[in-house]
Amino acid sequence: MTAPPLMALGSSIFSSAYLLSDIAGGSMSALALAPAFVTGMAIGRFALTRIRTALLLTGSGIVMLVIRTTLAAYVVPNWSLHLE
Repeated sequence: MTAPPLMALGSSIFSSAYLLSDIAGGSMSALALAPAFVTGMAIGRFALTRIRTALLLTGSGIVMLVIRTTLAAYVVPNWSLHLE
């Protein structure tokens, strides 16, 4: 949830520094990919053969999907106008 604003801030602050721009700004930056990497490492530590774990991960995914879709529909379009 914090990566997109930090990426926008990083890409505007570090636009002239190529290395820092790759680390902090843009869609394929280290800052954008770090949450997915850390989440995957944490999920890999779970006992994935248990039904309870599978249901918990599925329920969590559905909740995150609803939150992401709501934010994308109502909040982000207004942010993009202010960032441009």
